[in-house]
Amino acid sequence: TDVASPCLRQSFYRRVKPLIPSPNDFIKLVGRVSHEKLLEVVEGEGYETEVSFIEKIEFKMFGENHAIELCGRADAVKSDHILEIKFVDALPEEPHYWHEIQVQLYMWAFDVDTSYIVYISRRDSRVKVFKVRRSEEGIKSAISRAILSIPFVGFPVDTVVIGAITPEIFLSIPFVGFLPSELSLG
Repeated sequence: TDVASPCLRQSFYRRVKPLIPSPNDFIKLVGRVSHEKLLEVVEGEGYETEVSFIEKIEFKMFGENHAIELCGRADAVKSDHILEIKFVDALPEEPHYWHEIQVQLYMWAFDVDTSYIVYISRRDSRVKVFKVRRSEEGIKSAISRAILSIPFVGFPVDTVVIGAITPEIFLSIPFVGFLPSELSLG
């Protein structure tokens, strides 16, 4: 098959010196595979895994009507709680703020009151779990940030993908209690 490759020189070097992933790439790959296997385990425990949602939000800002769709995918959902699994380099002392915002939106979308953010260290497999309770103020804050993130995320302006906004972008979004007027959820 390498003979059919458009670049014979690249084909030759691939055979002579195969690509070796960097240590960081390898750790990420192990985390991705581990995440998939862990989801198989929780599915066996009665969770629905990789559950997607799309919620329309209508709001008025500066006198004009707008609508966006928030969409996301929770790792594992039961009728009364959500599990969100995060593989990290170092276990945090407290849940990361952007992960709390993420699960607030998931609790709103799936109408549950409790989430657990499960942090697993890529380096030594230690685990730390944080319980997060639903907060209407947290949900409003999350929705406001989602609306304000539209110019930053690079998606169509009528869609915000929860979890796709990097922490750097998320934390750079100005927020001082802004909430569009006449916000309609759902």
